[in-house]
Amino acid sequence: MEGWHFGEWSAKGSIERNSGSFKHKQTIAPSLNQAARITKDAKKRLISNKESSESLQRIQNMNIIETNLKFGLFSVAFMYFRAIHLISREKCNWSTQQNQQKGVTVERKQMLHEEQQRKIRNRAMHVAMEKARIGELRKVKRKKKELLEVVRKMK
Repeated sequence: MEGWHFGEWSAKGSIERNSGSFKHKQTIAPSLNQAARITKDAKKRLISNKESSESLQRIQNMNIIETNLKFGLFSVAFMYFRAIHLISREKCNWSTQQNQQKGVTVERKQMLHEEQQRKIRNRAMHVAMEKARIGELRKVKRKKKELLEVVRKMK
């Protein structure tokens, strides 16, 4: 309410009005300069209000972005520490030294037993194949020997 002072505003042509025991000074016809100034001030106020609302909107957007970034950083840090925890827990579970100290789980015992059985089967297969190879060599030698004897008898 710029221009108003204690219920008065100045302009050309003012009148006095008596209402009760108080006398008020009021102007009737504001000048054209004053009307132009009021219009200009109103436009400035409208523009500044628009700019301030845009500025306020920009500030609100920045606050939202800042909050989202803070939450994102918190989430990344949380996921990092959770991953480190899970990796260390899995490392403890799969480590053979730690399992031997803690006691081997049933699954791990079964895995070790199956591995030993596989090695035993491989050794037995290797021995059997070696015996078969030796037997094949004996058979080939015997066939050659028999063939040589047949050839000698023919001569």
